[in-house]
Amino acid sequence: MHVQIKREELLKRLSDIQYLVDKKGSLVIINHFLLNAQEKNSFIMATDLETAIKEPINLDILQEGRYCLIGKLIDIVRELEGDTISIEFIEEGWMKIRSDKSNYRLACMNASDFPAWPTIDPKERFSLPNEIILDMINKTLYAAGEADSRYALNCLLFHIKPDGTINMVGTDGHRLALSTRRIDFKPQNEMKILLSKRSLSEIKRVVAGEGSLEMLLDKNYLLLKTGEIELLCRVIEGNFPNYENVIPVNNDKIMVVKKESIVKVLKRASIISKEKTSLVRFDIDDKKVLVSANNPDFGEYRDELEIEYVGDAISIGFSSRFLLDALNVIDTEKVKITMKESLTATLITSDKDDYDYKSIVMPMRL
Repeated sequence: MHVQIKREELLKRLSDIQYLVDKKGSLVIINHFLLNAQEKNSFIMATDLETAIKEPINLDILQEGRYCLIGKLIDIVRELEGDTISIEFIEEGWMKIRSDKSNYRLACMNASDFPAWPTIDPKERFSLPNEIILDMINKTLYAAGEADSRYALNCLLFHIKPDGTINMVGTDGHRLALSTRRIDFKPQNEMKILLSKRSLSEIKRVVAGEGSLEMLLDKNYLLLKTGEIELLCRVIEGNFPNYENVIPVNNDKIMVVKKESIVKVLKRASIISKEKTSLVRFDIDDKKVLVSANNPDFGEYRDELEIEYVGDAISIGFSSRFLLDALNVIDTEKVKITMKESLTATLITSDKDDYDYKSIVMPMRL
């Protein structure tokens, strides 16, 4: 293989896919980019075995070929000063990178060792506007687990119903976030798709701006296409909780408060609250809520907010971090927090009845 490429083109393509290259990973081959140089099919690719991304690349091809280039290539390209970069296979296991007067001799690996891009046999095909998929991910990704032994909790659920309702859900067992939209696509049978947080983070990267995301689903993979980029996500196997059964429907204590006001108070309280629990206390009665936090090592904090409230007085504790995560993605002036008892699930949403987002947070024992 021997190709020449504009520095700006190579840097852009590497920047788009670099997040899937684990430069310190134990599996050597996925620490590399795959460069495929063919007259009718030139592309660059990266994968972490769970997610793969492939982009076309503009090359001047002097000799066709395909090789795996080390992940550090992007660091090299950033520092090169010439306008054009030459990439040439010189001997088994080695490439030469040249630009202006700079020369690198870099290790490479054979493309046959790189994980193959699987053949997709789509059972379903549908599209979503970029703005919708991005908004739904932003409103739910925060609630997914980090390293839960129940691996399904480390994922987000796409639940598409035959009536054209799509729900995206994240939960770590202590809180839950749900975003709901209506779409044109109506499958014959309901679809439940589990995707990892890593895959969802990559989807966020590729759906910026206007346009739509085409989705092709087969048994094991979800292939996403937007513009010239293809993103392949492995569908995760696992049992996601029956989230619809845990959404409170009869909470009778209803507090409506300005979002900006309660966010500011919670941020101030989180400075004092214990780092491990982030516990804040709400004492709610009539038209006000007293917010307090206590840390024996630092001191105490107290503040008061005016609210609209229906229900009996209640004292209840929450993680300030969980509340802030749930509130920060709401984009209306006021939020509604509904409660029942001091240790039962609390529902957080907008004060607008038709709002497309709900969050459930479990209180903490005071």
